[in-house]
Amino acid sequence: MADTKNSPKIAKKVTKAIEKEMIASAKQPEVPQHVVMKTETTLEIDKCAYEVVVNYREGFDAEKLNERYNEVLAKYDYIVADWGFEQLRLKGFYKATNKRANKDQLINTLQDYLYEYCNFGCAYFVLERQGKPIIKNENRRSNRQRGQQRRRRQKPGFTERKVTDNKQKVTKERPQKAVTENQKSVNKRHFKIRPLEHNKK
Repeated sequence: MADTKNSPKIAKKVTKAIEKEMIASAKQPEVPQHVVMKTETTLEIDKCAYEVVVNYREGFDAEKLNERYNEVLAKYDYIVADWGFEQLRLKGFYKATNKRANKDQLINTLQDYLYEYCNFGCAYFVLERQGKPIIKNENRRSNRQRGQQRRRRQKPGFTERKVTDNKQKVTKERPQKAVTENQKSVNKRHFKIRPLEHNKK
């Protein structure tokens, strides 16, 4: 009889635990706040100032930019965002004076990018970074540290050692070839051309 009294209490506890799990799993993970608007045309992305340079067809949307932003874009001087099929796509570009960048990554090739990769007449916007980029170097080592580590790993150079061997070297003499009387004919083949014989019937 004691088991039947406790079973409704256990069932209630189990259902409450299941409901809590369902509510916790239903909550979507919060998107971290990267974008902070300062004015209508200036904003801050991960504590780096940007300015909206071009806003074609009112394409700028701070909320979608916050959702789609990735830390990889922090190294670029310009961020171009275009709309296609209700999705915001981001691409980074460098200043035209950057000599290390590929030519297709320079901002002066923006029109080519828009014609080739974006939907015709799509809304887009361009953000220009103000100041130097802030790049997180948590897991990166500096070039100096890498060089020091390489030097430690290198093996010492070759050192010459003299090896003494107490065993005497044994040399085998090759037998000399037999000398023939006719030296000229030794290497030549001798054959004789015979006239063709006809079959006699």
